[in-house]
Amino acid sequence: MSTINVETENKSAQNDDNNNNSSSSVDKYASLIEEVRAKFHKMVQNDPSQFDEEEIQRVNEDDMFVKRFLLSRKRKVDATVDMMANTLRWVKREGFTRIPLNAFPAEVFLIGALFDYEKDLQNNYTIYIRVCYILRCGYMVPHLIRWASKFFYELDQRVQGSFYAVIIDFADCGLRNCEYEFIYHAINTVRSYLPACVSYILVVDLPKILRYGWNVIKRIVPADQRKLLNFVTRNEIDQYIGKENLPDFLGGTCTRPHKGLPMVPDGCPTAVEYGIRCGIPLEECLKVARVYEPIVKQYGIYDLGEDGDLVALVEKEIKSRKEGKAAGLNILNPFNGRLLS
Repeated sequence: MSTINVETENKSAQNDDNNNNSSSSVDKYASLIEEVRAKFHKMVQNDPSQFDEEEIQRVNEDDMFVKRFLLSRKRKVDATVDMMANTLRWVKREGFTRIPLNAFPAEVFLIGALFDYEKDLQNNYTIYIRVCYILRCGYMVPHLIRWASKFFYELDQRVQGSFYAVIIDFADCGLRNCEYEFIYHAINTVRSYLPACVSYILVVDLPKILRYGWNVIKRIVPADQRKLLNFVTRNEIDQYIGKENLPDFLGGTCTRPHKGLPMVPDGCPTAVEYGIRCGIPLEECLKVARVYEPIVKQYGIYDLGEDGDLVALVEKEIKSRKEGKAAGLNILNPFNGRLLS
């Protein structure tokens, strides 16, 4: 097992936060913070439309927010301004503040492929990625990536500059879980847009068959930050996170929900309905149906009728829509029949 390694400055900042004494840490950076703000304000004056107003206000008022970028760019002011500007352009471009959670398919919440959870032994927040639920589904991938981006943005807003650990669980994975684009995006988002926030990354039970793909993804992590990666087995996780705060699939006893109907925001469309409404080719929606069929049957998202055949139901829906009929997929009570229009 690898030991936990964290850059010295990042760990110092984390200790300040955990001791509720982050103001003294920020004071040491006061002049640099003001220098960053001054340069950022010039950028805003040249083109204020490239940033959301609330994010500009955050730069003006939140010293710790600015300091995190300084930490990430080793106190180099110009590099800090560039990273902060790129992050805020990303926020503006993706429109995170304007996208409701129920704009995304219900299945992404049901399966628990990506979620935050209870704190670890070092008081870090935790993020879990369950790779066994990240399946290849073609046209839907960019939409899943956008959902994941919103997840990371909202988490960063919620934890207010605290540190977190990322746990990537490869249990029960095989070649069907080769949707590396999603994992690549998750790591790249944290690295590029969430500065000085990751305490460590646990890679749990990585199977040999997936190691080549993982090595490709690992290259996006700068060499000086790869020490954050720790390859462990399930039996070693309790050295990082207490069992009382671990989810059940990792041998924990915590009962906080992380998947299933309690996690689904009211009004979510199903993945197939979402695909149809987003203009994804109908034949591709059928492929999505095949990917999600086990989950559909487990949670009863659709009224599948006597045969219980989701693919047949979607094929019928596709044929009806091609003929100009709005048949409508039958949704059960967990979603109250309310789909986005």
